[in-house]
Amino acid sequence: MTVVDLTRPFNHVGIKRQPVPLRSGNTAYTGVIYDYAFDSMQSTYIDFPGHIEETDDGIRADSAPLETLLRQPADVIHLDLPNEAGAVSDKMLEQGRSAVGMAGAPALIINALGRKNPRDINERSVFLDDSAVDWIIRQHYRLLVSDIYESRELLGVFKTLFSHGVTAICEPVDLFRLPPGRVFVSAIPCPLPGVTQLPCRLFAEF
Repeated sequence: MTVVDLTRPFNHVGIKRQPVPLRSGNTAYTGVIYDYAFDSMQSTYIDFPGHIEETDDGIRADSAPLETLLRQPADVIHLDLPNEAGAVSDKMLEQGRSAVGMAGAPALIINALGRKNPRDINERSVFLDDSAVDWIIRQHYRLLVSDIYESRELLGVFKTLFSHGVTAICEPVDLFRLPPGRVFVSAIPCPLPGVTQLPCRLFAEF
């Protein structure tokens, strides 16, 4: 079995290290604790539908069923689009999936950018159009890992996905390392209470 880490490194994180002396009649040592400061879009992050107030389904990081995030069978679609390529359509996704003959998993991984990662292109210069979003919903995917989502025009990609119960994983890296076809994908967020967007560890097995 091969395990591939798809998690983008953190940046812009405030970390304060605090040494804590601990003493007793039996031992003495210094523990270390940390205070962290970062926003919810650091690293690779998960968007539950409640990330948009109008599509909030009540699922939070501390209540999301683990069985919907752990070792989910995922269909992998590889494209290889350049910077400023524009829209990805339903036909492109269908052709990409048909090429490997897989369908019917609860999760979908879209590697639209080939060996590039999301921050290697101009922001939102490659995106899912309305037909692609409708196709994802028609295939009954519930978890979407993709290196592209919204356009500069704000088409409502996330709102439409969330309104149909699709959870999104944003800013994955190295999706090109996955084989086409079927893998198992896991997204592991900390169970922070009341939170609908937060960093997660993302990895795939095949």
